[in-house]
Amino acid sequence: MMSKNEIREKYKEIREKIDNKEELSARIADRVISSSEYINAKTICAYISFGSEVNTSKIIENALKNNKVVGVPAIYEGNMEFYKIDSIEELQIENSFGIKEPKRVRTNFIENKAIDLVIVPGICFDLENNRIGFGKGYYDKYLSNRELNAIKMGICFEEQILKHTLIETNAYDVKMDKIVY
Repeated sequence: MMSKNEIREKYKEIREKIDNKEELSARIADRVISSSEYINAKTICAYISFGSEVNTSKIIENALKNNKVVGVPAIYEGNMEFYKIDSIEELQIENSFGIKEPKRVRTNFIENKAIDLVIVPGICFDLENNRIGFGKGYYDKYLSNRELNAIKMGICFEEQILKHTLIETNAYDVKMDKIVY
């Protein structure tokens, strides 16, 4: 049985080697945008794609165009919070990982209970909606908040789905409600 770190390394490598990521990202974005979870959500929080992750810009642009409240994450003092943006161009600050973040302005802070849908990145997912992230625990910590009642939607490339194995989970791991790939 492979450890989480071994699985993480293997699937990071697999994701790096996927060709036509932009085309595949656009298809995944279309699946998200046409899902009832997205259509019915008034407030959507989505990660800002980085490196070889599924690109979320089409989802974010569509949500903004359709007058949804859009939040993106900022890491502050070891915790992740979501802040409202009105355009992707607002994202000027790069965090310690090199990922663009919104300005942390109190008036743009999004309360957990206001969020309808959170779009979650992952290194890989299994068929029971478990995920392996980057190992820092930001999403698991955030998604386990009792005030958060949002639908948790993991997105990834098909190659990132473990089809014959289940991810070994612990008490801190948070299951997704749905995976789109």
